Amino acid sequence: MPSAPFIWTNSQSLVWKQFEEKHLKRLRPFNGFAVMGVGICDLSTGNAYGWNQESVGFAASLTKIAAMYAAFHLQAALQQAKDVHGMKLPEMQKKLAADWRPELKKALGAVPEKKDFPKLSKIFEPNDWGFPFNKTFEHNLNQMIGPSKNEAAFYCIDSLGFDYLLGSLIFGGFYSLKDGKGLWLSGNYDNKADEKDGAEAPGVTTIKDSSQRHQVATAAAVTLFMANLGRKKLVSRDASIEMEGLMWDTYAGRKLGPGSSNQIYGKIGIQPNNQSFHDCAIIERHCLSYTMTVLFMPNSGTIAKPKIDFGIFSELDSIADELFATSRAACEAASTAPTRIKSFSGASAGAAGTVGSR
Repeated sequence: MPSAPFIWTNSQSLVWKQFEEKHLKRLRPFNGFAVMGVGICDLSTGNAYGWNQESVGFAASLTKIAAMYAAFHLQAALQQAKDVHGMKLPEMQKKLAADWRPELKKALGAVPEKKDFPKLSKIFEPNDWGFPFNKTFEHNLNQMIGPSKNEAAFYCIDSLGFDYLLGSLIFGGFYSLKDGKGLWLSGNYDNKADEKDGAEAPGVTTIKDSSQRHQVATAAAVTLFMANLGRKKLVSRDASIEMEGLMWDTYAGRKLGPGSSNQIYGKIGIQPNNQSFHDCAIIERHCLSYTMTVLFMPNSGTIAKPKIDFGIFSELDSIADELFATSRAACEAASTAPTRIKSFSGASAGAAGTVGSR
């Protein structure tokens, strides 16, 4: 049976509600809140609360998470591609570039094809059918997400190719061609001629600067992405754990993490000239795991001395405590419930102390 380029799609369902008025009163005073895209989601229930969560905007380097996801999606697809196992990478690339083209084209729909294909020799170790990333690609993957190096992003995106990257986003359910909304990455971060970029986000009309239609996000799509990641269901459990390990720099983490027992993973984005800032994070603490996405935060300072009002992350964390109190309380009750002891009837006198627990 021929292998397929895409083997994973979202199966998570988030239930969106608008923030309650009492919470909006606490959030409105933050500079630029009116135009921000915000979402928080309880990972145990899928209940999500948002503000402008469907607003489409330029999200700068935060969209590098799309390239990270595509790399792990490709890795998983190759692991299942038994028809090419045993081939040398150049031979494998030639076969798959032909075999997968119809599915790539189908996933892209009306999006213009770049007619590129993942450069397998730049991404994977040769002759290993577990398809581990090679040291060079792994280094650039780390540098793209943690320190957010543009040179590393260029290396990863150029290696993956836009047709696979964009097809993976559409197939995975992170961008809707019908609605023109979601997570989209078709820029290569090389700051050179636009013709080296992929197609602009289709259907987006609210971003006036065409150069900014290559790194696009909505809080709803990013929250869905992070919910999959936090539930260890983004591509696979192992892939999710590896991706979380790359995501160590987040504004929410800078505010909420120091000196706490929280585990926080995420990715920031900084618009050129420090015009605005973006963040997505997973916050894990005892009996509460949730995602927090804040996009399009305006610079409250200057270009030379940018300033973010970090108080919004604390406020959202407090609001999450309130909105997700029911699931937190259920977890706490379960974790403190006494162990139930059962004596086995019919036990011999010599085994009178034998017990079973459940």
